[in-house]
Amino acid sequence: MQMQIGMQLGKSQAIRHTVGLHTPLIRAIEIILREEKFSFNKFGVINGGPDWPTSVFCGILGLKPLPILLWTLPTITIVVPAVIAGATVGEKGPWETVNAITAIMALLFQGTFGFLALRAVSAVTDKHKDELSKQKPELQDLVDLDKLEEEQTRKLAARTQWRDLPRLPRVLMGITASVSVSVAFFLGLAKSRCIREFQLGADYTKPLGSGGLNSDARNLLLPWGTYAIMTLPLAGVSNMLFWAWVSRNVEHMPNHPPWVAGDVQMTVSIPIPMEAAPWDEPEDEKGQMSKADSLQELPPSEIDGMVAAA
Repeated sequence: MQMQIGMQLGKSQAIRHTVGLHTPLIRAIEIILREEKFSFNKFGVINGGPDWPTSVFCGILGLKPLPILLWTLPTITIVVPAVIAGATVGEKGPWETVNAITAIMALLFQGTFGFLALRAVSAVTDKHKDELSKQKPELQDLVDLDKLEEEQTRKLAARTQWRDLPRLPRVLMGITASVSVSVAFFLGLAKSRCIREFQLGADYTKPLGSGGLNSDARNLLLPWGTYAIMTLPLAGVSNMLFWAWVSRNVEHMPNHPPWVAGDVQMTVSIPIPMEAAPWDEPEDEKGQMSKADSLQELPPSEIDGMVAAA
């Protein structure tokens, strides 16, 4: 089912670009998954990688479902202990020991498979580094999308300088930042006033005074915690309004060149003809400054003029 979803998603250029089929990391994983014979590299990636993303990625690559399903059989060594550990949480007596053992087994197998996956990707990336450094012609459209996104991001950054924003978007951005940070710090520093203490595996049907939640999960939050969570959507709404304002007004905003972006002074590289290269002219006998030294003494206005002329 997951591979079928991947096969359909793989038809979309946007999905393939989001997955990063043209990036060296994903191409290294593709090399591993396309191996025909048994290898610990393929074993590690299929069983040690995230379940849903790995299966969908196999579908995007158009791999055959039956061999992939057979390769995933070893994950039963993770699933079975994890299910038993989850089913015995909070149990007493012998089941408490079973819970601890099965939880360790699940973590052990998951960690081993994950290590094999990381080792496989690292080894293949190093082995095929020359191949991965070259772009495949059939993935050129995804590379072009990368360049387009970089250009759009650069233009957006040049047109959304803080000093050029009017009061409304500044207020919206301030609300987003202040509410998000305040709620996070409040829930972290005042945890005892926001979240009710509840033991993992405890009976939530018991009364609040007996360590339960009175059959209502909302009782997990104390009043102050409820107020904090209720204010959090305000940050999302204000952030949405900010970008809605930007999308409608960005074309009419000032477009600052990179060398004067914001209020930060940045280094400017000025092309100098080779025949006039100042580093080829030694200091004369009278100790006069060379052209390189005199260039550093120019005021910013003249440097800007030279940049514009170049």
